[in-house]
Amino acid sequence: MKTLLGNSLSDTPNIAPCKSREDNPDEILPEKFDWREKYPECVQNVTNQGNCSSTYATIATSTVADRICQQVKKPVQLSAQEVISCDKGNYGCEGGYATRALNWGKRKGFIPEACYPYTATKG
Repeated sequence: MKTLLGNSLSDTPNIAPCKSREDNPDEILPEKFDWREKYPECVQNVTNQGNCSSTYATIATSTVADRICQQVKKPVQLSAQEVISCDKGNYGCEGGYATRALNWGKRKGFIPEACYPYTATKG
């Protein structure tokens, strides 16, 4: 893990690489961290993917939604279905890569789940 954190975990070279603890020896990492305790208002339901291999889209949109909720202290649900249907860099219900979905969202933006509900199909 130390090796991974010392290197960039992104496929985009413009994003600064993750830092290891050696870069900041005064930083103290907690023994445990539970997101549900720290941000209880941000805990969301798990999506039933049906017969669609959409974990990559769900992970990407959930990660961004968690970050937004952390900032505004209000839950946000983003559309994984939009990523499945519109992101041409991935494979719809045949699977894909979370990093590609995040990069797509960075370029295009994500819309709320209410605007494009999950259907477990492409299109």
